[in-house]
Amino acid sequence: MNWHFTLSPSAGGCYCNTFSTTTTIAVTLPKWIAPTNAPESVKGNWARYFTALGKHEGGHGQIALSAAAELQKRSRAIGTLPDCETLKAKINGIGEQVVQDFQRRDREYDERTRHGATEGAFLPGGSRGRDRPSQ
Repeated sequence: MNWHFTLSPSAGGCYCNTFSTTTTIAVTLPKWIAPTNAPESVKGNWARYFTALGKHEGGHGQIALSAAAELQKRSRAIGTLPDCETLKAKINGIGEQVVQDFQRRDREYDERTRHGATEGAFLPGGSRGRDRPSQ
């Protein structure tokens, strides 16, 4: 997530007259080309896993979009400050804090879902059973 803004000095101090965020979300998913003799159960497990993994990764994307929305909200709430350098520092400080907060939320999401395993993103027998949700 990146943010951009312009500031304008005024008689009452300095205010932010434009603010925007750019959020780039890139998701890389595994690819499996099933051999012609792959059992239907294996193909079904893969399809289930792939769908669940995509949903899980979409959850990470939602967290990123929420971070951008939070930064927009907090930046609008600042108002006018005595000078532009103070306002610039305030906006950038809020941006860095939002990024840190949402990175923590992202890690917690992976911990809570065991990297998607509790959402169905696991393959039977994979990783010596570490990926399977506990019963």
